[in-house]
Amino acid sequence: MQDSDSLLNAARTTAECLGLPWAEVQPYYRTLQEPYGEDTVAWLPKSAGRRIWFASPTFIARLLVAMAATSNPAAASFMVAWSRQLDHVEYSDKPHGRLVHGSETLLEDEVIRYLRDAKSAEDLDFIEVQHDRNTIIIAKKDGARVTFSTTADTTKATNAPGLRRRGVIDGAVFAAIASRVRWRECGDNRPY
Repeated sequence: MQDSDSLLNAARTTAECLGLPWAEVQPYYRTLQEPYGEDTVAWLPKSAGRRIWFASPTFIARLLVAMAATSNPAAASFMVAWSRQLDHVEYSDKPHGRLVHGSETLLEDEVIRYLRDAKSAEDLDFIEVQHDRNTIIIAKKDGARVTFSTTADTTKATNAPGLRRRGVIDGAVFAAIASRVRWRECGDNRPY
């Protein structure tokens, strides 16, 4: 049985799969490791000494959403917090659902599915982050779409620092990550 990758190695592999140099991805990674908000939550854990954090698709999903949502790495934590407000789900072929599965949101659950399973990721066309519309769209190659949005007052959320953008992550990126990263297969988020 192979050991799982570290979170850092998974993030570097993600950069490679995106076709970006690590120097462009690292500022997002570091920002997400800093405490954020009233709860002083860090969206990605820090490894220290022998306490090395494992590769978790939850953490990589957060990194991908932050990168797609803003060109300003300093706004990465803000964007992850924003994405966690997207609790209204519309399926193009099913009725809408609701938020929350464990510590992940339904959005993170959906993204995690494609990060874990290369075969599922092959069916994914793209994921588009539309921060200006408070929406994230997951589009499959067969035309089915899952749209995550919010009905909450997002006046604060739309005033993110830096340049906002509509980021599109190609489905091939998820297939590449799923086939290359060895995730730790356990139910906890503790380091080695």
